Amino acid sequence: MALPVTPILTTVGKAAASAAYAAGESISVTHVVLGKAAGYVPAQSQTSLVQPVEVCQITYGASTGSSATLTALASGFAGAQYQATEVGFYIGGAPSAGGVLFAVYSAPGWVCAHRGGADVDLASSWTLDLSEVPAGSVTVTVDPSSGYDASVMHAHTEHADPHGQYVRHDAPQSLSDVSQAQARANVAAEKAGTMALAMAAHAESPGHDGLYLRHDAMQSLDVTARSRARANINAADDAEVVKRDGSVAMLGALQLPGNASAALHAVPKQQLEAYVASQLSSLPGDKYLQGLASYNQWSNVLTLAMNDGTTVDVDMTELLADAASTAIGQHTGETAHLSVSQVQDMINASVAAAVRACRPVGQVFGHYGESAPAGSVEIAGQLLARDGQYGELWGHAQAAGKVVSDAVWLAGGGSHTMFSSGDGWSTFRMPRFGGEFARFADRGAGVEPGRGIGAWVGDKLRLHGHPYIAGTGNGDTDPDGGIATEGNGTVSVHPAYTGAPENNSGQAKLIGGTGENETAPRSVGLLACMWY
Repeated sequence: MALPVTPILTTVGKAAASAAYAAGESISVTHVVLGKAAGYVPAQSQTSLVQPVEVCQITYGASTGSSATLTALASGFAGAQYQATEVGFYIGGAPSAGGVLFAVYSAPGWVCAHRGGADVDLASSWTLDLSEVPAGSVTVTVDPSSGYDASVMHAHTEHADPHGQYVRHDAPQSLSDVSQAQARANVAAEKAGTMALAMAAHAESPGHDGLYLRHDAMQSLDVTARSRARANINAADDAEVVKRDGSVAMLGALQLPGNASAALHAVPKQQLEAYVASQLSSLPGDKYLQGLASYNQWSNVLTLAMNDGTTVDVDMTELLADAASTAIGQHTGETAHLSVSQVQDMINASVAAAVRACRPVGQVFGHYGESAPAGSVEIAGQLLARDGQYGELWGHAQAAGKVVSDAVWLAGGGSHTMFSSGDGWSTFRMPRFGGEFARFADRGAGVEPGRGIGAWVGDKLRLHGHPYIAGTGNGDTDPDGGIATEGNGTVSVHPAYTGAPENNSGQAKLIGGTGENETAPRSVGLLACMWY
């Protein structure tokens, strides 16, 4: 059934619908786009999602004039995991093909779905309120390649009683014996089906072999075999358990070594420590010491108990990680059994948050090198992708209100120190700081009031004067360096002169121009960089 949310229609979307209606035509909703920007209140002025990630096909759709219902299918997404927190509905084609954002939905704290990291499809149903556009001006286009998913979702939503185990809202509050028996039968049937699937998976699992003695094995175990059986049972009982208090942050973009994908308790201690050390060493300047202190705090909480001398059992019981909130709930003090991939995701998120605290997105710094260090990008006016590794930087630029159109940026006039919206969909442009001096914002000092963050100002020369000694003779210059006069002994005032000194026809110009193409202090060249 449709989700209880109401997307808002955009200004450009309503304009497109009205224009189509006036021409005797209609426009069609063709694509649904999922984005990952932090939940926000959508604006009618939006022309795209803040951080779009996936373009979804429409598997079912219908328009009744005053509303439109549709089902969108997001196929398995194997990229980096993210939370889908904004949804856009496009008319006239995919965004990359010139489609127009017709409607958008997001809200603070709202999450549509968790995506990425597994080949899992997502089907979601939506209802669009079309009361703000002319009746019949909007239709829905269904992707012809999505037959099966469309039939399944449509059959479910259109079924008169899709959930037989529940009592319908329009049913009598007092159930007869017959209806109660039918409800119980429905519930029992559903449970039986679920239990059958679970039992089949359980029976096929090879995990029993390490815990129990098979019927075809010897009934008498030697000491070594009994020890191994106990070790297997202990390993199963001591599965990764995480307790969340939200007080420890870890440094370094930590990805557990490859052999941890099978079992977290089989990570060579030396390999784990070496990897963490390499991540810490990549931090800029004195941040290494901060990272080392934070890692020591983490390692004191994370108990590394020796197993057989070459591997360690990672006891996650006391790992305090904010990132665990989405995996095990919001209840402080709870414990949960997590898979290896969940533990890895939590560690990576905690580590990334700690690194971000040392390297704030948008922070500008000078680097003594020919290329920007890891985690930063040169401020050189280049185009970057809005998603992926630069997604947070694009979000920062928008939040700071420092984005102009690409046409304005390319036209010059001082806009090169701002971000640009790039192609308006998938890219944005960095500022260009090459050859510029930085100056702290006035902030009430009264030295340069009114100048905003990122605003560019050209060359300035402070008002000043030059002393001179008057001439004493006709057509001559004072021996001490006075100004030459005309033949009758009077001082002649000439326009400002910046050329070379000369003496022509009795008129000496002894003050010449000198200097370069700008006024600048002594300086050292550094590479302008920004953390992303």
